Amino acid sequence: MATTKLRLLAFYLALSMMGQEADLVLRGGVVWTGDGRTTAVAISGNKIVAVGPAASQMKAKRVVELKGRFAMPGLNDADLRFLTGAPGLYYLNLTGICSVPEMQKAIRDYATLHPERAWISGFGWEYKCFPNFQLPTREIIDEVVWDRPVYLTGYEGLAGWANTKALQLASVSSSKEAANEHIIKDERGRPTGLFREGASGMMWQKVPELSREEKLRALVEGMKKATSMGITSIQPTVRNKEELELFVTLLEQRRLLLRTSIAIDVDAKTDLTKLEALRKKSQSPMFAVRGISLDMDGKIDGKSAAMLAPYEGEAHGGAVNFKDKDLEWVMKRADAAGWQVRAHAGGDKAVRVTLDQNDAAKL
Repeated sequence: MATTKLRLLAFYLALSMMGQEADLVLRGGVVWTGDGRTTAVAISGNKIVAVGPAASQMKAKRVVELKGRFAMPGLNDADLRFLTGAPGLYYLNLTGICSVPEMQKAIRDYATLHPERAWISGFGWEYKCFPNFQLPTREIIDEVVWDRPVYLTGYEGLAGWANTKALQLASVSSSKEAANEHIIKDERGRPTGLFREGASGMMWQKVPELSREEKLRALVEGMKKATSMGITSIQPTVRNKEELELFVTLLEQRRLLLRTSIAIDVDAKTDLTKLEALRKKSQSPMFAVRGISLDMDGKIDGKSAAMLAPYEGEAHGGAVNFKDKDLEWVMKRADAAGWQVRAHAGGDKAVRVTLDQNDAAKL
């Protein structure tokens, strides 16, 4: 009986839709709706107006015959770091290069190809690619590029790896930075060239920035890449007003290719009232500033994620970036002001603290 009623409902719905014209109809394939499969979908403007037989019989400005192919709604990415990854079009890309000799060759080749660059910047290296899970050192880069500063961000976009020339230009020395636990040192107390999350910013301050137009072009190219992989909406985190303005500019220029919901990186000292103007600016169906982002800790493979037990061979298990009461207070203020609260937690201790303080804040 229930099946018969559903078929009758579909029949009457199809009749009601027959006089309408959609912008686009996809039919004759396998269409995933989110809670099941059907054979067709009709779209008008930015809304799905019919699925199944009703959609396949609708008139449309454009009809795509799927011929058995698969179609589904666009994907949403909630953690894609566009402002870290997209500018990589201008940098050395070590992604997928997983041996020290191959990384050295890539660094040397890039330096040779770009003699005009005062700094060699890049990204994409992984801890697992170093022998016996040893940490990267400046000497590895020095063997191939010693006369120009080199600074390479890890695959996660947080840790950094520098050569000796970069350390010199950034004035990083064993005596000056001895108290900074995020600058990794050897047994003699000398910086090794590895910077964990809390210290990588001091190096990027020395690296010449891309121009604003280069950043905009990189964002557009990154979005084109995302759409080619089925991503149609993103929830990126921005660190400041300048980064936010890049997305606003693309929106105003009609070059924003992905539906974008922004979160702003904050810490315990951030005055949320000062972010209200940013939230209200340029809100549209394609763009919104809705959330705050809490960076709770670092990465496990860099031994900076906050763990309940110490790392093997270490006396520490990483640290949480917020005190419990500070975190609860930030969450309460943000929720009361209507902000979505996002948290990035890598280690089990950071996850536990985040969930506990979320409960304490009664979110």
